[in-house]
Amino acid sequence: MLKDYFIASLKFRVALASAVLVAIVISPLLFTYSNTSLLVNYWTSIEQLIFSLIMLPEAIILFVAAIKESLIFRIFCFVMFLMVMVWACHYIPVLGIYRGWVYVAQLMFIFGFLAWLHVSDEKGLEWVYYLKLLSLIGTCVYFFYVYLGADLLEWRRNIKGHPPLYRHLRHMNYDLAFLIGLSAWMIFRGRIAHYLAFPIFFILGFLTLWTGGRGQWVALLAFLVLSFMNRSFRANLKKYMVIPFGLFSGGLALVLSGETHILFNSLTRSAADATINRISSGRLSIWSRSIEALDGSWLFGAGPDAFIRLGVMGSNIVQPHNFVVQFLLEFGVIGSLAIFLIFGYLLFKCLKIVIGRSSSLADVVLAALVISIPVFSVFDGLFYHIMPLSMFLMVSAYFFLPFADRNLNCKHL
Repeated sequence: MLKDYFIASLKFRVALASAVLVAIVISPLLFTYSNTSLLVNYWTSIEQLIFSLIMLPEAIILFVAAIKESLIFRIFCFVMFLMVMVWACHYIPVLGIYRGWVYVAQLMFIFGFLAWLHVSDEKGLEWVYYLKLLSLIGTCVYFFYVYLGADLLEWRRNIKGHPPLYRHLRHMNYDLAFLIGLSAWMIFRGRIAHYLAFPIFFILGFLTLWTGGRGQWVALLAFLVLSFMNRSFRANLKKYMVIPFGLFSGGLALVLSGETHILFNSLTRSAADATINRISSGRLSIWSRSIEALDGSWLFGAGPDAFIRLGVMGSNIVQPHNFVVQFLLEFGVIGSLAIFLIFGYLLFKCLKIVIGRSSSLADVVLAALVISIPVFSVFDGLFYHIMPLSMFLMVSAYFFLPFADRNLNCKHL
């Protein structure tokens, strides 16, 4: 009877967690309508904490197992504990800062989601993909509705920096980067029919050029190069020509539509005879001033959201648009090394899949996607904003399913 009760309880908790996960995937986009990036991150992290608490029994099992099995994870946990102690000694109120709750939520969420993914019989990531795709399509419909009722010149002047959703159009590039990789993954898994694949990649190609996101273009190039490194991928590419054909057709449709003002502005800035700092939208200045702000806190950092609290830029810029600089500023050299140790393990694991001869094509493109996101994050703040950060954690969790399968006895529901 106790076993039956546990199974019934697990079914209820998984169903409840699934409902919360819908909010985690969709609500950050809706929050951008009237909230700052800080508040979007905070409210979504609360949803992640609720999700993690629902899956807490399984999450604790996985956390303890990770401590036992992984030296890298033990080092990471010890260093993070040390960081919090140092911050407390410097009177940095970690839990009194929105970003502090975001970081706590991520550590809990990754184990809770991995447990949920295990119980959902590996189909959970497909479900996340459909939610993200539908939210993007819904956003496009809403954008088109606003476009029809707007003054054309006003629309073109404001759409990049003040879109109806996303707060900035480059935030759409984050979703596009994930959706291109996940759509390819779904095709290679045989979950998307070819007659649906073309319109999906047509939309993604159109939006990729329309937004003029140069960081996404670099990430897409990295994704393609990594995929082509796999021999099996090259050998089977002819079967999946719908992917490049759809992207190219979408890009061509954008050019023919005449809505190329953002695209040409990005290309002009990149090709113009100007300083690298100007071409990069001031990134070099932001990075250099962030490093200067480390000053005496270079060893352990200045704590969560140090960029804002130290007034690095003193404007509406809330993060350094580079994950390496961001972590150095917040966690210092010691904390960043621990974080990069985890990153290095994940990326090495994915690189082995990319170059492995026995890897499935689906795993190859998903691993290529995981590696391409940190490439994107060198030029933009993907790991600052909760939408792409959550997606990165969920996609990465897929590669740790064997670990969950070894340590969780609950059967798939």
